[in-house]
Amino acid sequence: PVIKLIPKNGKLLFLGYMEQGEKTFYYYALLTSNGTKYFQVVREPFFWERIYEIEGAGVPDFLLARLGVDI
Repeated sequence: PVIKLIPKNGKLLFLGYMEQGEKTFYYYALLTSNGTKYFQVVREPFFWERIYEIEGAGVPDFLLARLGVDI
């Protein structure tokens, strides 16, 4: 199975990804009129992909810096 992020409202931005060992972390920002929510999708061999809503501080700085986002 593949996780698909399809927002009902707002704009979903792919911020980038980071690899640590066999795990890959994908980061997304959902921009809405109520603010911004951040999501992390975790992919690792032999496990289902997992998605978490995280704080902005949990997104690596180098991914936010490319977009000019300040937390």
